[in-house]
Amino acid sequence: SDLHVAAASLAHEIRNPLAAIKGVAEAFLQRQKLTRQEREWMEAVRQEVTHIDSRLRELVDVSQPRVFNTRPCVLSDLISGVVLLATYQLKSIKGRRISVEFIDDTTEPLVMRLDSARMEDAVLNLVLNAIESIDGDGRVTVCLRYRRSANGDSQALIEVTDTGCGI
Repeated sequence: SDLHVAAASLAHEIRNPLAAIKGVAEAFLQRQKLTRQEREWMEAVRQEVTHIDSRLRELVDVSQPRVFNTRPCVLSDLISGVVLLATYQLKSIKGRRISVEFIDDTTEPLVMRLDSARMEDAVLNLVLNAIESIDGDGRVTVCLRYRRSANGDSQALIEVTDTGCGI
């Protein structure tokens, strides 16, 4: 649709300078001789750029017609991949020790029919938000559980918890 094309074009135009701003902030954060105040400012710049980029992604997503590409997916494999991605992204955060842990509390693989890319994005966003909520060192835990409700329906639960400040 025209709305989606306009949103994607706007997002592209904004993302390029955002990437440059984030790159400069990260370059400054690599320096050893920053004062505490300067380091806090650069962390804030990097965090706000990430926030703006996230909102741009939402804008493009909302303007796009929903087409789901569903297929059977093993939830534990999907979550393991998300934890690996988040752990990789943590390597760029210097001076903080944050771990991301996956607990598979199921007895057998849970296979669900879903759009794995969208589910991965949703879980990754939860994990990244949890990481952002942590000042200093901490831990994010992603737990996969299975349960049957009272009426016999099967439910898969994905819980993301962190040691951050909360909402």
